[in-house]
Amino acid sequence: MGIAELLPTVFGRNLASPAKAGVHGSFATAPRNRGQKLWTPAFAGEAVRVAAVIFAVFVVSLPALAAGPKGPLVIAGGEFSFANPGWKRFAELAGGAGAPVLIIPTASGTPEATGKRHVEHLASLGLRAEVVPLWAKDGKADATGAATDPAWVAKARAAKGIWFVGGDQARITDALLKPDDSPTPLLAAIREAHAAGAVVGGSSAGAAIMSARMFKEGPEPLDALSKGLEAGRETDTGLGFIGDGWFVDQHFLARGRIGRMVVALRDLGYRRGVGVEEDTAIVVTAGRTAEVVGRAVLLVDMATAKVGAGVPFRAEGVTVALASGGDRFDLETGAVTPAEVRAKGPIDPAKPYLDSTKPFWTADMLGPGVLSDLMGKVADSRSGLARGIAFAEPGEGPTQPGFEFTLTRTPESRGWYASGGGATGYTVTGLRLDIRPVAMARPLYTPLAP
Repeated sequence: MGIAELLPTVFGRNLASPAKAGVHGSFATAPRNRGQKLWTPAFAGEAVRVAAVIFAVFVVSLPALAAGPKGPLVIAGGEFSFANPGWKRFAELAGGAGAPVLIIPTASGTPEATGKRHVEHLASLGLRAEVVPLWAKDGKADATGAATDPAWVAKARAAKGIWFVGGDQARITDALLKPDDSPTPLLAAIREAHAAGAVVGGSSAGAAIMSARMFKEGPEPLDALSKGLEAGRETDTGLGFIGDGWFVDQHFLARGRIGRMVVALRDLGYRRGVGVEEDTAIVVTAGRTAEVVGRAVLLVDMATAKVGAGVPFRAEGVTVALASGGDRFDLETGAVTPAEVRAKGPIDPAKPYLDSTKPFWTADMLGPGVLSDLMGKVADSRSGLARGIAFAEPGEGPTQPGFEFTLTRTPESRGWYASGGGATGYTVTGLRLDIRPVAMARPLYTPLAP
């Protein structure tokens, strides 16, 4: 066991890595990476033996351990309409009229055309935008050499805003990271600008790169639950603008990506994840507070979860929260503050809107918007419980297991609701999510005889 794993036992919090410290229970302890176990109390003796060197390690590591967002961020979940107010927030954070911003269209399959559309849109908001000619061609990740061009490096260093367009996030990291994952001169300049206060934003693929680890060839949620994740192909190094405490995924509620998020948090050693819905952004300011602009985001916390090792995936006690437009959450604690209009409408579990005591049920838990819909119902009903399953379409080859998802309102759960005024929807915190594999009947159904 390395010193990194011992730091949480001495300082009482996880300073060493984004991995959750002390997630234990009836299942095997969740691995930081495959085959590597997290700290357990059985190793207390070893902690004592190395305590003499902990202080020196802590001092040397302090800058890295404190890593977090340096400047503002706008992280959009894909399908990010030019009408979304998140764009105006990006323009304001860049400094407004005349501010120099760079568009990085690398992820797009049509980078020149996509870059031009973004330049025109940002120009309409008063910004002075340019497209960085950073794209792949003829097998080269950076066919134009922009990642090492002194002129573009200088422009990046002076930029007040940088925007990464959507597409394939691997194209971005292939172009901006060297084979050893160290930054190219262009990425180093972008990081300098961000540290100096420039806003960095991106949508879809441009959101995926925001965490230190990311989905590369992101799997379908059921495949992740059934088979796990392949490091280097399905997950890889991101650019880490949000810091190393949060894992970011996008198109989240529309594509039922909770199924792959929980596996990534386990396998990559994260405690917290944020899933950003389509046409939604989180606007991060002051390095700590994130505001939801648009529809909603889902927050996932594995701190108290009992997580199974290996495949298929199983977990008990994952904590989930739904933050809707106008809500804020703290990047250090994960605490959610409802928008003012919803804060006026707290849900009283003793007097819920939905009077039914019967648990809610769905046969398509990973369907578009199903999870968020059920979270509102669980928070605002007498039953306080929902179950659902998700399963693959029957086909040839080995049969994948299905998965049962159970959402439960707990004494720690809270909810708020508002309607009208552009703020219709729920804010829900502290729901418990359990996931377990189930055997599906084959055939799933048979026609009745006439």
